[in-house]
Amino acid sequence: MSRKQLLIIIQMALLTSLSPLAKALPQKEIGAKNVFVIPEGFDDNDNIQIVVDGTLPNVCYKLANPKVNFKKEQKLIQVIPYAHIKKIEECSKGMTDQLDDYLNWPLPYSKVINLGQLAAGDYTVQYKDKNTAWKNKGFKVGKASTETTDDYLYAPISNVFTPETFEQNNEGKLILTGVIGSSCLELFDQDIKVIKYGNVFVVLPILKVLSTGPCQKVIRPIHKIISLGSLKEGRYLIHVRSMTGQSINKTFTVLKERINPRSNMGQFQ
Repeated sequence: MSRKQLLIIIQMALLTSLSPLAKALPQKEIGAKNVFVIPEGFDDNDNIQIVVDGTLPNVCYKLANPKVNFKKEQKLIQVIPYAHIKKIEECSKGMTDQLDDYLNWPLPYSKVINLGQLAAGDYTVQYKDKNTAWKNKGFKVGKASTETTDDYLYAPISNVFTPETFEQNNEGKLILTGVIGSSCLELFDQDIKVIKYGNVFVVLPILKVLSTGPCQKVIRPIHKIISLGSLKEGRYLIHVRSMTGQSINKTFTVLKERINPRSNMGQFQ
């Protein structure tokens, strides 16, 4: 047997042994509780984003890429979320609805969907939970008033922090962090605009130009704490604009009351 033939046999054996791992996990439609949209503020030179939000039935499910149907002529976007069913012993038996209590609890999920640049106009997003009719959300895309990606010079925000959960009627707080690299730029508290659309907060951190030069390349941290006020029970989205057309999205839950660790987390269902 030649060396070349031996290598071919070894490669085939490796492929055969790895083939079960290469098989895709089975997918299942899981439905969406909500799709967060920003009703206005996007222009036709922005990267339009929506966020699909819901719950996974239990720990056997792993979020997969959603199916997105875009009907351009109708300006209609349909979103159908899917999940993989994990191949662990408790799940692979096909009894995902009969798990032990410590594994059988719902997990909130959220997934950002980038729609890219869209022509100016009014758009409709359709989504549905399992066994329900389509629900509609709408948003508007305006005509860009400038040739630049953004209408403002936004701060280079890189991280957004907020608790995953907190109780209603307590003050919600948000922390923005990032780095400014020029002595001619500054982010002042009064230049951070917060716009609320229902359960969506849009945060616009607008940089102030202190001087057009000469400027020093000085790295300075951004650390801003923003109050979101007192919030009612529900799921919320924070959408923060950043420099050069970028943005960061963060979801969180406001609970009606403190969770009992021994409860079944029914508030997420």
